[in-house]
Amino acid sequence: MVTPTTVRDGAAGLEVLVVAHDAVIVAVRHVLAGLGSPAPDAAPVANASISRWDGDGARLLLDEYGATGHVGDLAPS
Repeated sequence: MVTPTTVRDGAAGLEVLVVAHDAVIVAVRHVLAGLGSPAPDAAPVANASISRWDGDGARLLLDEYGATGHVGDLAPS
């Protein structure tokens, strides 16, 4: 089973790809923001979108959320 600890210990310094449904991405965003943070907006994460977090050595910081530019004209308007 993959857990945050196994990812942290086994992939330190590497990029990790997570493919998941929008509810999982919203939950990850909330967890990584830290306890006591406001809940993310309720807007759904678009299909085939990309959300990225970058590490600062101590924690992961949200860099991009629900981006669809890579799908070009196929992105919803």
